[in-house]
Amino acid sequence: MRAGNHFDLGIPAQDIRHLIGIGPDRFGQLVIDLEPRWQAARRAGLAELRPSRRRKPGGGRPTLPFAVRLMATLIHLRWSPSFRTTAEVLGVSKDFVRRSVEELRELVMAEGIADTNASRQVLMSNALIPTARAALATRLDQPFASAG
Repeated sequence: MRAGNHFDLGIPAQDIRHLIGIGPDRFGQLVIDLEPRWQAARRAGLAELRPSRRRKPGGGRPTLPFAVRLMATLIHLRWSPSFRTTAEVLGVSKDFVRRSVEELRELVMAEGIADTNASRQVLMSNALIPTARAALATRLDQPFASAG
């Protein structure tokens, strides 16, 4: 992340467009629009916790910029890679990616960005199944052919 603007991740514009389906200007506007709402929701969630369950000051890891959280969520919504793959692309942990997707999916979808994974379903055995599971089920339904 370069100094200057807080949503510049140092990724070339054409790569941003390919990874998340929107340009860097739109991405920057999403960061500006969504960060205050995410922080407010996060504070409200912390206020609901009992004081003894809240994190004590003076410890823990430094938080990563909101732009990294948003990028992880948008990559996951567009391509549906594993959390580990997204984490390797961004240089963060898979748990960070999972938490980011859980926290930001609703906010991003409310902004008009669709979850492309939700529409990828196949009809198998009179039930709608997401395509990743359908591909696995298809492979498992095929008879095992041993080499020999």
